[in-house]
Amino acid sequence: MNLRLPIRRSNSAFFGPKLNALGYQPRQSQVTTQVKETSFRTLCAGKSNGQEKTHGSSHSVPLSPLELVADDFYSSLNKKNRYRLHELIADDCIFQDMAFSKPFKGKEVHHFLRNLTEAMGKDVKFVVDRVYEGDGLSIAVLWHLEWQKKRIPFATGCSFYDCIKEKEKFSIKKATVYFESPLKPGEFVLSLLNIISSLFDNFPKQAKWFLEKPHAMIHLLIKAYKILIEPFILPLIVYYTHLWTYGALIISYVLNILQKLLKFFM
Repeated sequence: MNLRLPIRRSNSAFFGPKLNALGYQPRQSQVTTQVKETSFRTLCAGKSNGQEKTHGSSHSVPLSPLELVADDFYSSLNKKNRYRLHELIADDCIFQDMAFSKPFKGKEVHHFLRNLTEAMGKDVKFVVDRVYEGDGLSIAVLWHLEWQKKRIPFATGCSFYDCIKEKEKFSIKKATVYFESPLKPGEFVLSLLNIISSLFDNFPKQAKWFLEKPHAMIHLLIKAYKILIEPFILPLIVYYTHLWTYGALIISYVLNILQKLLKFFM
């Protein structure tokens, strides 16, 4: 997917350089820099007339059909317009949120979006920083979350959408969402990558098996935990639970005795 058209300028340095490094080369926009810098806002449903949108000034910027899809999608999320979200999502849509182990498919997507709008509450909103269009019916969106127009830390994301056009109507066929991690391991990531690549090089057969069946390794680790660790951990937890219970009971008795002694001498 060769992304080439920046619809809005982003002030976020989290994903922008990564898109450029991957070969997503934006072309120059006809809008002046001053207009683009003041165009950031929370999307609200109903502001687009299907032809153009005012970006915080007297100038009007024409919207492409795919930008309309992105605008409509995030507007509907902010307004909790589930009916419109249902229209924007294709029946066989695959929605891969990297915060989850498995993608959502079909009706699962609508259930996920419903849970998302409920979790947002009344004041959390999506704000689109920048939109890129691809050569085909693809689009990428850089966004962040705000609460009452205050930016939420560690809430920056990048979403990729593949769309389809049926009967003059665009809908989302596939979505991939990357969310900024609150953990910033820094150099630890490079060290971890070095360890993993060394293990893969030294044990290529096992590496191929793991890459082909990663879930099998997870199940194997879970079984090993249940067989080797769980039998010892649970009794230990029960023991310490009882120990703290008895300790709290003894402290309670001591405090009651002290209270009675104080009353007796006073």
